[in-house]
Amino acid sequence: MAPKQHIEQPAPAPTSSNEAESKSLVNSDAAEDNAQPKIHKKPSVWKLVTKLFAWELLAVFLSTALLAAIIGILASYNHQPQPIWDYTSLNSVISWLSTISKGCVLFAISESLGQLKWLWFTQKSRPMSHLRTFDAASRGVTGSAELIWNLRAKHFAATGSLAVILALAFDPFTQNLIQYYSKLTPDASQTATVSNSTGYDVIGSQYALGGESYVDPTLKANVYNSLFNSDTTKPWSIPNYTCSTGNCTWDPISSLGMQAICSNVTNYLNFDCYTITNSSWAGDQNCTITIQYNSTTSDISTYYVENSPMAIPIAIGRAQLSIIQDDTAFSHMHIIAPAQSVENISKYTNTTQWQAMECVLQPIVRRVRPYVTQGVYHEETLSVWTDGSIDKNSSAYVLRPTWGPEMGIAHNTTFKLSSTAALAMDEFFHGFFAGTVQTSLQSISFIRTEYFEYASADFMQAITVSNITGCTATGAERFRCAMENGAAAISKTFRDSASSSSGTDGNATTAGQAMSNVTYVVVHWQWIALPALVWLLGIVTLVGTMMKSRRAVVPMWKNDVMPLLFVYEGGQNVQPPADGELENNQRVKLYNSEGRIMLGE
Repeated sequence: MAPKQHIEQPAPAPTSSNEAESKSLVNSDAAEDNAQPKIHKKPSVWKLVTKLFAWELLAVFLSTALLAAIIGILASYNHQPQPIWDYTSLNSVISWLSTISKGCVLFAISESLGQLKWLWFTQKSRPMSHLRTFDAASRGVTGSAELIWNLRAKHFAATGSLAVILALAFDPFTQNLIQYYSKLTPDASQTATVSNSTGYDVIGSQYALGGESYVDPTLKANVYNSLFNSDTTKPWSIPNYTCSTGNCTWDPISSLGMQAICSNVTNYLNFDCYTITNSSWAGDQNCTITIQYNSTTSDISTYYVENSPMAIPIAIGRAQLSIIQDDTAFSHMHIIAPAQSVENISKYTNTTQWQAMECVLQPIVRRVRPYVTQGVYHEETLSVWTDGSIDKNSSAYVLRPTWGPEMGIAHNTTFKLSSTAALAMDEFFHGFFAGTVQTSLQSISFIRTEYFEYASADFMQAITVSNITGCTATGAERFRCAMENGAAAISKTFRDSASSSSGTDGNATTAGQAMSNVTYVVVHWQWIALPALVWLLGIVTLVGTMMKSRRAVVPMWKNDVMPLLFVYEGGQNVQPPADGELENNQRVKLYNSEGRIMLGE
């Protein structure tokens, strides 16, 4: 049998490199036209949608809309109360929106990376392993990282791969956008009230036919509490209030009150000493201490025997003279006492330090801003009005502040302390704050000096050896503490008192705002940076892929696996990979051959 002869086909005419490149980069539609030149098929809708990247553009548009929705929702609730919705929450809504937004942009990136795979093989012969690398990059993080490494981040596909990697933190970053904090907010369903008073005319029972009366028992109890109760919260100074939530605020209010004015008058002490001649203390000095002002001597006096514990070291009582020039409704009171506690004095000498104090209580109008924090009442004093006088018609002590509504009262409001109440209080003051302390070799005695049936002996014990709430002073300065506590207790009594019989003065209840803890939303906008970056990289990847595909006239195969079944054409020097492994030296290129798009060497 004769051997077959090999007939060589004529070689194709050489072409320029540009013409060769142009012929090799022909899209799939052109290939179909070349295969069947006489049949003109109208492109299907699906091919048209694929060719125009319609699904990818729609995905990017949806991702953009969802990202804008996230920003809009968060902006509307930033520093606003946390919304309470049925069946969902703000975090859940943001999580769903971010997940869908990320999925949409990743879909566009994946399709873009799939299309860039074909662009990569149209430029020149490449290692066949890059086909697998591009395919893996369009499907996940590890493939994207491998693609960036293999291409040394020098190819446009690295942009999409970077976006895929960064998208891992897309959801955590959007979740960190939302933070919460508690804020006190007015709650109209809760109650906040505090007592307030413009007048006081309450008295106790009468003790004399002339009309004199004991002081109001409530006032007396509050004053006693201020001196004998060691509770550091000072309940005797807190007006009646209601705060159902434990946190309440009020606008400034003005109320009738009382203040203590005290001044150290030690410089006016006068010592009158003589030598004892006819007793066991013969030869020692007996010194009487008084307060002298403008040649007038006060009735309050103390004495001591030198070098002995025998003394009346403390005396308190109504002053017959006043050094503090204040026009007030009440009598002045003096105290003379050693500078140190009498318990620490074993004997008195000419070197013993002495003090004197003059105090007076004065009706005032106090403008305050009350508030309750965590169930604890507080008041901030804003202003004090002290200019008062005796009304000629009613004999009441009146104060007429020039304040207006901005200070918590109406214009021309008159604050009044009735004459009967003022008289009863004055008798109470100089009956209660009156007494002496007597020391001897073995004991300390507390003696009242007024006939009124008030606890003045108990007060002398408190001012001498007991604790006075909030007071760390010694000597005569302790009287200042006692008077200030008493004034605070009287102010509470004024504010809590029942309406007067005249119906024109008395207390009122001022409403405030009860505050409830409400959870507020705060947006930390810096966490939007990564989702926005992923979105931006996705758009850049898609737009770049579209532009490159149109210029190169590459088939719009993207991630379609069907072309991979037909595009490989083994050349004379190309051997199929063994065991599915692609060798690094096996290089291929996407080219056009007689109307067919194929991979070959």
